[in-house]
Amino acid sequence: MKRTTLSLVLIRHTTETGEGRTITFYSLYMHLRDLDGTRQVCGPHLGKHPKDASPTVLAEWLAFPSDGLQTPRDLKVYRKDILGYAGACHGRPHLHFEIFMTESDFAAYFDAVQLGNENPVTPKTTDYWGHTYFVIPGGHKLQGTAVWPRHLSAAEGKKYFPELESWQVPEGSKLYVEVYFHKGQRYTQSWLETEGKVALLTPSPVPDKKDYEYDMYARATALYPSCPSDGYELLRFGRILSGGPTLNSANDMATWVAVPFDADKLGYVDVSVDGIQTLSDADFPFFKGWQKIADDNTLFCEDGLCDYDALRGIVGVDDDQPGPQERLGRVEELEAMVSGYVRGVSGVRGRENTAYRINKDCSICLRT
Repeated sequence: MKRTTLSLVLIRHTTETGEGRTITFYSLYMHLRDLDGTRQVCGPHLGKHPKDASPTVLAEWLAFPSDGLQTPRDLKVYRKDILGYAGACHGRPHLHFEIFMTESDFAAYFDAVQLGNENPVTPKTTDYWGHTYFVIPGGHKLQGTAVWPRHLSAAEGKKYFPELESWQVPEGSKLYVEVYFHKGQRYTQSWLETEGKVALLTPSPVPDKKDYEYDMYARATALYPSCPSDGYELLRFGRILSGGPTLNSANDMATWVAVPFDADKLGYVDVSVDGIQTLSDADFPFFKGWQKIADDNTLFCEDGLCDYDALRGIVGVDDDQPGPQERLGRVEELEAMVSGYVRGVSGVRGRENTAYRINKDCSICLRT
C-alpha cells in the first residue's frame, strides 16, 4: 500500500485460486481529495485516527502528510475500509480507479490457464469456477433418444431423458456449449464455429427441465447407483473434480446432457467421450470473449484517455455518433462522449464490458 501527497493510494492484492495458485494484482485510486479537504470531512475524528484502516474513519497513515512515497509496513486493508474521499479533476468531481497486473504476475497466473487458446483441452487440475463449457468437434452425433447403458430401466430413461431431436455437428466445425444454474434451473447456450468464425446459435439461454438443480441428487442416485457423489459431479461440472473417483469405466462415466443446437432445438450428447473437452470460467475460454489487453491492443491513447474508436472496435458495436476527430479536443467533451457511448448504446451495455488501463509494464484481462 502506497500513498503520496498527490492523493493516491495503491493497494497490492494477493490471494489464491484453485490448487494453491497465487494471483497478485493491484488496485489504484487517484484524484482523491487532498489533505485539507479530507480534514474538513473527517474533522471530528482529527487526532483519533487508528493505525489500521476501518469502515468508519481514515487510518493515521492516510490522514497526514506522507512526505513523499511511503510504504506502510504490516498494514492490511479490508473490504469497505475507507481509503480516502473523492476529489476533482479539471474542476469537476472525479475519482480515477484502475485494476492492473505486472507482466510477471500476469504470466505467473495466466500462463497456467488457456487464455487465448483456440484449441483448449480439458484441464488436468481441479481448478473450476463459474459456468461449465463443452467443446464438441464435428463428427460427434447428438442422439435423439438417449439409451443409458446398464443403469437405466425404460421408466427411468423416459423420466430423465424425454425424446428430443438428433443433429450432426458439421465435419470440421465445433459446437461450444455453455451450461450454468440459476435459481434451481439449468440453462444452456451454444455457439458454432465454422471456418474459424464463431456464431451464436441461441439468442437467449435455453432452460432445461424445471428444478433440474434441486433434483440433481435424485438424478445422480438413479443414474450412478454405484457412486452418486461422482455422478453428481459429472452432472454438475461435466467431470469428476474430487480425488480418487469410484467411477472409471466409459459406461459408468457416461454423462448424457441435453444441449441446444438451434434456438428451439435440443439433442443429447455424451460429454464424457474422448474428443469432447470440458472447461469452466477458470480456463478463460476464448469464445466467451476473454482476451489479453497489452501494449499492442490497449484502449488508451498516449494521453491516458480511453480511445473512442478503439472502444467501438473491441466491443464489436458501431453507431452513427461522430468520432473524436469531429469533436472539440477538450477533456470534458471526450470524457462525456465515451461515457455517453457506454451508457447509451444498447449493444455495448449488452456486452457487459469491463476495460482496464494498461501501462508498458502491465497487462490485464478484458472480458467483452
